[in-house]
Amino acid sequence: MHIAIFVMGIFLVVLSGLEKIIIYLTLSNKVGDIVSLKVLVPNYIWLITNLTFAGGVLMIIVSLYLYYLSMKKKNGH
Repeated sequence: MHIAIFVMGIFLVVLSGLEKIIIYLTLSNKVGDIVSLKVLVPNYIWLITNLTFAGGVLMIIVSLYLYYLSMKKKNGH
């Protein structure tokens, strides 16, 4: 179970990075730097990518905690 959660967390982190790359590539001919890009792209789009990243990190942390608990239970502590 914890392996599946870990893999999904990694997938979400990678997806958030890919989303930001696609946004930049789509508008790169209109803007020259990241500040101009953030002004041009609506805030809710950045919120989606940031929430995707945070969700992925949270899933990774939860999976590592579940792994820790399963190892602790397995060793009898």
